[in-house]
Amino acid sequence: MVFSFIKSLTLILHNFFKSVNKASPLLSENSFTTILKTMKNSTLMILIPAFIIGVILTSCNTPVEKVEKTQNEVAIVNQKLVKEEYLVDVEIFRKESYDKIMTNSQNIAEFKTRVNNNKEETKFYYDWQILKLERRNSDIKKTIDNYKADGKEKWTIFKKEFTQDMNKLDRDFKKLAQKKSWHDNIGRF
Repeated sequence: MVFSFIKSLTLILHNFFKSVNKASPLLSENSFTTILKTMKNSTLMILIPAFIIGVILTSCNTPVEKVEKTQNEVAIVNQKLVKEEYLVDVEIFRKESYDKIMTNSQNIAEFKTRVNNNKEETKFYYDWQILKLERRNSDIKKTIDNYKADGKEKWTIFKKEFTQDMNKLDRDFKKLAQKKSWHDNIGRF
């Protein structure tokens, strides 16, 4: 860059002296070359040591700067990986949750057909319980559908609460399926 600057400066001076030479024939082409040689020598005597010192000083800082730059790049890559890992976890959890919700829906439908064969008094109780389970299953599906990925911390909290809700629904369904009649549960009202 410095040498291209010197070349540009030389070219400008050369054109300047040519135009001055046309205007004033006292300056000859030889005087121009002498001035340029003197300028080049004195400029080079200043620029070469300055350039060498600059290279040495810059090369001393290069390993430290390289380490810092590499550490920054590694940190950025780690952040991206954590974010991608978290988003993958969200999608896997959603798929697993949808599978559980569909299984719950199928189990509730099968249970509903078994209840239709019961006596009228137990059928009413089971229909009411089934309706509550269907509503909770539907609410859980809406919850997972409406979840927006807002950060890993919020995701961890959401996942824990959602899993608890799913597990409670599963337990409640299993309890209901084990009941034999409405009379067994009359004390629970």
